[in-house]
Amino acid sequence: MADPRTNPRSRLRELGNLLPGYAIRAAATLRIPDAIADGVTETADIARRIHGTEAPTRALLHYLAGLGVLAATDTDQFELTDIGRLLCSDDAESLRAVYDLEQGRARAEVFWRLPDSIRTGQAAYPEIHGRTFWEDLAADRELGSTWAAMFAQHAEPLGHDLATVYDWSERHQVADLGGGKGVIMAALLEAHPHLRGTILDLEGMSVMAREFLGERNLVGRTDVTTGSFFDPLPDADVYLLSWILHDWPDDKSVDILANCASAARNNTRILVVEQLFEADAVTRGLASMYLLMLMLYGGRERSREEFDQLGEVAGLVRVGEYALSNGFVALEYALDDRS
Repeated sequence: MADPRTNPRSRLRELGNLLPGYAIRAAATLRIPDAIADGVTETADIARRIHGTEAPTRALLHYLAGLGVLAATDTDQFELTDIGRLLCSDDAESLRAVYDLEQGRARAEVFWRLPDSIRTGQAAYPEIHGRTFWEDLAADRELGSTWAAMFAQHAEPLGHDLATVYDWSERHQVADLGGGKGVIMAALLEAHPHLRGTILDLEGMSVMAREFLGERNLVGRTDVTTGSFFDPLPDADVYLLSWILHDWPDDKSVDILANCASAARNNTRILVVEQLFEADAVTRGLASMYLLMLMLYGGRERSREEFDQLGEVAGLVRVGEYALSNGFVALEYALDDRS
């Protein structure tokens, strides 16, 4: 008898089964791991905590135990596994927000429209929700907080990398465009006391940035400006675009880069921090990110050559490249004196 782990039909059923992923997302959305972490471990008590019905809650808990997210310690009692702890809100490496069906990029409806996005190259999110993701982000403080927390997890190692690999000795003012709550900015300012910073972001993010930088005692060295990177930019000798361009289609990405070029002086640099979508090195994770950016925003991951082409249209030329952790790079651009 064929091993079900290698049998193609069994493997396809496993890969195509929606229930495991949605069960995990339901647990995150209902905050079941948070309840168990707080000592609520009996099925009936968990059901009350999540405002659920007891019998369906019992079925979900046992199903999660079968997936290894929980462990059944008694007939009707459960504890967290290492996987389950990652779905707790206060875990240092929490992924709860990523799997929350009611927040941000985990909103399930967009995935049903993937075929349309593949056919058209356009975002599914506005078609489903009636407005862009960015409009939702600006209008919903809880969604903004969730998004900022997810970005901060990815931003922290990038901030430390940028502080180390790039030569900041001749730089004095850095503007982080779409800088979120200020995690990257904090890393740069703490590593380089001579630097001053500006964070430009939407109103909700700006509020969070002021709070975060206040906690790090960096308010005196940072201006937090509410606005868009499509508007006139604050003065700086480095403009940082970290995980920004992959959110936008080509025409908008050119607009963002051209706006940087318009504000730049001869010695100004634009640092584009992204992952590279090269045909000979596409990983499953990067392909997943490409599809997610497409469905949410109409954005995309790009190759080095494609970033250079966008820069060329915007009047920029690449003058440097720096390897960062987790497959990211910082592409350094300057004004193209040939244009």
